[in-house]
Amino acid sequence: MLSQLRMHLETVENLKKRLVLAIVDEESDITYYEVKKTIPTGTYELRLGKNLSTASLLEDRVMVWDKDVSLALQEDGFFGKPVMKDIFNYH
Repeated sequence: MLSQLRMHLETVENLKKRLVLAIVDEESDITYYEVKKTIPTGTYELRLGKNLSTASLLEDRVMVWDKDVSLALQEDGFFGKPVMKDIFNYH
């Protein structure tokens, strides 16, 4: 689906038009989204240290099993939340 969206976006850009998606929810409300190409900018300094760890990719999520590494990632600007507080004994 994403490749089709990209193809449509390239087509409308060549025609100097806008691409708008209309999404209908379960209550038959329609929400419109304009699709635009964007190029992310900025920098991020990756600092590798002692906190290297193994993680598991779970579809669209990553599970970091090491408590200290998980906390270090959260403190360094990554987002997410501990899902196994009882196992890791978070406070």
